[in-house]
Amino acid sequence: MDGMNLVLQCLAAIEEEICRGRSSHDAALAWLNVENEQTRRGLRGTHDVYNRAFLDQFATVVRWLEEDQPLEFSRLARLEGRKNELGRQREQLFLLLESGKRGASVLTEWRTLRREVERQLEMDLKAHVESLPLKMLLPLLFFLFPAFLILLFGPITRAFLSAI
Repeated sequence: MDGMNLVLQCLAAIEEEICRGRSSHDAALAWLNVENEQTRRGLRGTHDVYNRAFLDQFATVVRWLEEDQPLEFSRLARLEGRKNELGRQREQLFLLLESGKRGASVLTEWRTLRREVERQLEMDLKAHVESLPLKMLLPLLFFLFPAFLILLFGPITRAFLSAI
């Protein structure tokens, strides 16, 4: 699962563990321990601010659930330096973890959320790919166009200067 979005990795790994018969909370703890171990050993690059923020938020939510504290999304968002913004999919993930901790069956909702995250990632990727042609024009404009101008006007200027 290397190279996959971290939220999607989390959803897929926990869904797999739920299908094997583990509770969602135990699966979340196991996934978090694996991620922290891989990060500590340098096997997982979490230099990305988004991934680091997600791991920190996920660890905080798991800790709150272990201590039977209520989820406070505004406080969780402020921990990451945002202005009360957590993201709908992350909120759904954390609410599903809370429901699973209380013993509710969350497998169908978990699969729905995973499909929604996959769809959102595909849309983001498509938007990024669609913006690439414009970004690729910038080197053309700044490097190749002046070179063509020099090739075009260089001989004309040389002929003009030699005629004077």
